[in-house]
Amino acid sequence: MKAERPNINRLLAAFRRQKLDRVPNFEVWIGPRSIAHCLGRASYDLDFWTMPPAVIPYWLEWGVEACHPLQSGANDIYAFKAKYGDRLCPVGNISVALLSSGTADEVRADTRRHIEALAKDGGYVVCSDHSIVASVLPENFLAMVATAHEFGQY
Repeated sequence: MKAERPNINRLLAAFRRQKLDRVPNFEVWIGPRSIAHCLGRASYDLDFWTMPPAVIPYWLEWGVEACHPLQSGANDIYAFKAKYGDRLCPVGNISVALLSSGTADEVRADTRRHIEALAKDGGYVVCSDHSIVASVLPENFLAMVATAHEFGQY
């Protein structure tokens, strides 16, 4: 009889939960809101052989409320919002490449496009798709922030 393949998603989720349980006063430490930081692909429905494992069902089980940063090259933030937007708030997805090499007008247009498509029901946080790294042009960062202030009131 062939051995059943282990469910790597469940094993890794249990491991991550053990790590969180080791943080003293975890529920107090994270405060009333919790954000999962996930670089690369925030896997929605991946199988055993794809890494990282499909962690979103576990985030929901643990009470995670937002996913940061939803990198633009690895994730379709609009599909994520359609599937999980009523339970998880998408964060980020403004391309660091655009912030580093685009024009302020391009950054404003992209930021506004994200806000208009994602923030209708109050469930989107504007930020880059990673970090604000040294290559980000200050005028582009300021354009993203100003656009968020101008169009992000909903």
